[in-house]
Amino acid sequence: MSQITLALRQAPQSERFFRWQSTVIAAFAGASLTAALLNLGAVMAFALVRAALGRAKPATKQIACHV
Repeated sequence: MSQITLALRQAPQSERFFRWQSTVIAAFAGASLTAALLNLGAVMAFALVRAALGRAKPATKQIACHV
């Protein structure tokens, strides 16, 4: 068994994937599926807003520099 374990390498995970994986595990740690789905929906909405704000910030900085 130890030879098989040594032969298998773990695939490197990016930090973002690890965060999503831990978020999904934490969401499903609760007792109800409804609560887990609501938690995942809230996390996804937060991620979308954060990404949109991240894209908007450089544009506003660029406009501010030209004015």
